[in-house]
Amino acid sequence: VAAKLASLGLVKNPILEQYINIVGTYVAEQSHGYDIPFRFFILDQDGVNGYACPGGIIFITRGALELMRSEAELACFLGHEIAHVVYRHGMKEMEERKEMIIAGNAFDEMAKTVGESAKIAKISRELDDIALDSYETIFQGRLGEYEEEADEED
Repeated sequence: VAAKLASLGLVKNPILEQYINIVGTYVAEQSHGYDIPFRFFILDQDGVNGYACPGGIIFITRGALELMRSEAELACFLGHEIAHVVYRHGMKEMEERKEMIIAGNAFDEMAKTVGESAKIAKISRELDDIALDSYETIFQGRLGEYEEEADEED
């Protein structure tokens, strides 16, 4: 999950990265996840978002940082993402998606074994999109619960 997010591009600013890690580590040490080795990264994205990955890897977008006016806002934002890790929301979601992941991997292996034409690849991508859209519709209900639970922690 973290590798996929990092592939979107990271901000390369060692001083800012260190600062984000200092603030994030301090907040994490005050949380129920004080024993989790958190790491914080900045995605080079305009949108305002944060991502919490299982194992304590947290991403914040450049767009979110640009809107913040104080260290307190940063600490609150990171605290919310830390709460997602502490409550294991990512792991719960991966468990919910396990069948979808296994099926996707099986189809990928089959395509490697038998090969696929451009037409089959196009249809496969369209079916993947339909399945993902359907799943995301179902997921939105759980997402709201996760966000409320994370808000209670920070």
